[in-house]
Amino acid sequence: MGLIAELKRRNVLRMLGLYLVACWLIIQVANNILPAFGTPPWVLKTLIIALAVGLLPAIALSWAFEFTPDGLTRETEADADDATARRTAVHLNRLLIGVLALALAYFMADKFLIGRADAPERAVTSAVRAAATKERPSIAVLPFDNRSAVAEDAFFVDGMHDDILTQLSKISGLKVISRTSVESFRDSRLPLREIARRLGVKTILEGGVQRGGNRVRINIQLIDAEADTHLWAETYDRELSAENLFAIQSEVTAAITASLKTRLSPGEKARMADIPTTSLPAWEAYQLGRQRMAKRSSESLSDAIGFFRKAIVLDPQFTLAHVGLADALLLEINYSGADTVAGTEAAARAIAAAMRLDPNSAEVWTTAASIDSYRQDFAQAEMKYRKAIALNPNYATAHHWYGTMLSSTGRIDESIASVHQALELDPLSAVINSDLASKYEQVGRFDEAIAGYQRVIEIDPAMALPYYSKAILLAYARRDFVSAAPLLEKAYALDSGNPMIPLFASAIRSELFDDAGALRLLAAQRAKYPDNPMVRMGQAYISNYKGQTAAAEAYAREVLQLNPQATSVLADFPMRRGDYAGVLALYEKTYPELLKETTTVSINNVREAIVLAAALAKTGSPAQAERLLAGAEALTRPPNSRLGFFGYGLMDVEIALIRGDRTLALRRLRAAYDQGWRGPFWRYYRDIDPVLSEIRGTPEFTAVFADIERDMRQQAHRLAAQQTGELFR
Repeated sequence: MGLIAELKRRNVLRMLGLYLVACWLIIQVANNILPAFGTPPWVLKTLIIALAVGLLPAIALSWAFEFTPDGLTRETEADADDATARRTAVHLNRLLIGVLALALAYFMADKFLIGRADAPERAVTSAVRAAATKERPSIAVLPFDNRSAVAEDAFFVDGMHDDILTQLSKISGLKVISRTSVESFRDSRLPLREIARRLGVKTILEGGVQRGGNRVRINIQLIDAEADTHLWAETYDRELSAENLFAIQSEVTAAITASLKTRLSPGEKARMADIPTTSLPAWEAYQLGRQRMAKRSSESLSDAIGFFRKAIVLDPQFTLAHVGLADALLLEINYSGADTVAGTEAAARAIAAAMRLDPNSAEVWTTAASIDSYRQDFAQAEMKYRKAIALNPNYATAHHWYGTMLSSTGRIDESIASVHQALELDPLSAVINSDLASKYEQVGRFDEAIAGYQRVIEIDPAMALPYYSKAILLAYARRDFVSAAPLLEKAYALDSGNPMIPLFASAIRSELFDDAGALRLLAAQRAKYPDNPMVRMGQAYISNYKGQTAAAEAYAREVLQLNPQATSVLADFPMRRGDYAGVLALYEKTYPELLKETTTVSINNVREAIVLAAALAKTGSPAQAERLLAGAEALTRPPNSRLGFFGYGLMDVEIALIRGDRTLALRRLRAAYDQGWRGPFWRYYRDIDPVLSEIRGTPEFTAVFADIERDMRQQAHRLAAQQTGELFR
């Protein structure tokens, strides 16, 4: 008791309380502030350790010293009476009350202001962590057997399978493998243990569906794949109606979660009881649309749009039918050459209807985010993707499309991580594997990208995408245009309705000096897709090569009318005439955001930023020009790659010239050649690009492009000697 009394007299306990409260406040503030400056985690850990170590010195100092009117004095030298100790106590009490008030104020702000603002992000982080963990119960739902007498009932059976899988995927406590991955094991004779190993799960759900007249019979069994034992089985025999189908799905989901000892949140229980539509014909049309959309060909997407629209007519309240329609319309932009603006607006109308019907659907938020990405409103897109992932961490499409958006904004490492998360949920998806390969290509990991495209071909040899993606990589990253040609031919044979395939073929023919053949392909595509701006762009480039400047400029005006985001194609002409004011006027109309200090330069607008910077530098606005150049230059550094169709190419050369450094520009040009750069549009840079005009004709410039031309003529000769198909005939 004497020790405690002495600790009190010397105010050690007050100092201890003050120190602990101050430490708590410092740690809480640091925890919120340090991440904003990109501080690595070890800084916070070091701070906590330092504060902990400082506790003993603080106690020792409070024992040995007192606050007196003369300042800090050793306790042995202070007045012998208790007056000094009392004065010190008063000072410490006031200080402690002040620190406690600050701590309380911060606690209230964190709980009711900061905490609420961060809640969605914390929810997403928690959801992503939950989706990634291997400790959750994991399940794969294998395609159901069609036990009906009619083979045409296969779509109905697949629809039941897809809906049960979708129901399970909405349970955050489960890891559920997506449909595209389990589809590869349809009719497989592999042991269940091997299937489970390949899919990374511990349990398998399998079953069969029989439809006859107005009855439906469904057999389901849940199997522990490792032990090869049944965990649960049930047979459902019901009258055929939409309500009964969804009731069976809810019962199956409840039984599985109970068997796997998975807790359901109140929201998840409520979602299980949802009835998406009471119209069986609408449900059937929706399932047909989903199955057609999965094929990702121009013809199948057109069919899918028709089925989704039919489902909406049959039941305008069917949320997922509106989502399916929006998804198919967006996919048509990439796979069928549909007009970007018109397709995006039509998709936006469909998703607005879906959002009104169900604002808590992960599918709705994912598609809404994708529409924002097409509109290049990346801040809104990111918010919506995070919302979707929080609603359903198992929705592979949300992770996949979020990763695609992240790569568009230059956040390539985050992009790859997000696509990997999608693959965790859908490991055998041809589309997601192909997208991951494209991310590797973007950062120059070409061997991994080629292996990735080859893996997609093995997963789905009937999909055109990996063939032409691999072809473009070989041409522009490996400078092997000859090997690219047969791959494009194969892709065209699989999906002749995809305009991107002949457009890439026309680009390669032009790179190899076959302008006549390239123009024939472009003319054919223009007849089929009169509103495709890429066709006009190809015609503009080739007209430039042929010296037909007026025709090239006319094509460029058509490009801008069809796609206002392609301003640089038209801006090239006033730049060549020295009409820099005209260039600025053009960008003020089409890209006013680039003239604002808050604009971010991304891979979507970097070409426009460089052309605009060149004009600004010529019109006495060096500060504005440098802001754009700094943003563009950031995209020429690792992990971004110079090579590939979507690489940064000669951007660093142009940046150096706009800044007035000819020596650096020529050095970078030689480095580009040595690294293997061969375009795209290498002839444009050699003969036309107005930014390069300051070094065009120098011995160094001439030598580099002479070497490139020699290489390309040799490849043209080899390509002409090999057997080719329709695209390269």
